[in-house]
Amino acid sequence: MASDFVPESEINLTGFQKYFNSYTRRGRFNWAVATYGTLFGSIILYKLLKKKPKAVAAH
Repeated sequence: MASDFVPESEINLTGFQKYFNSYTRRGRFNWAVATYGTLFGSIILYKLLKKKPKAVAAH
């Protein structure tokens, strides 16, 4: 089940796996935050860096 998790004290993870895993609540939370952060960061960068079309003056 998705709601089952292993306490951090029972699992021996090191390095990257300690913070980003699917076994602990904290690991799942970190993946969710990283996913949403990347998504919203990409949207913000796109909006900031997109070039606006130059206005053409009508004579």
